[in-house]
Amino acid sequence: MGIQSTAFAIVASDPECKEYKPDRHMWKARLKVPKEITKNGETYTVHDWLNAVAFGNVVETLRQAVQNDGFIFTGEIRLEKWQGRDGNERSSLSFNVKSAYKVVDANAPTSDSDSQRDVPDEDIPF
Repeated sequence: MGIQSTAFAIVASDPECKEYKPDRHMWKARLKVPKEITKNGETYTVHDWLNAVAFGNVVETLRQAVQNDGFIFTGEIRLEKWQGRDGNERSSLSFNVKSAYKVVDANAPTSDSDSQRDVPDEDIPF
């Protein structure tokens, strides 16, 4: 059992898309979730790390994802534990992605008309 969650995350590794059964695909990647912390009056951005996996229709959305793409992910986060080769217990967070929406860079112009909005209009009477 896991926790239902929605998170903004950045694809931190080159994603893998594999066919595990005929016409059934799986997508895997490492995600980083940025968060700001303040320590001694200075603000820093740190990241939480998640192993992500997706199945079914959401794979079609994620198929074109590349490293450093930002997405809003929804799904279930689980804590996975295992024993390492050295005998110590290890753990990581895993995100079972149910939906994903690519975030477009807010600084990138979306069309020619948007870039012309920064030019002052000489006909404005004030």
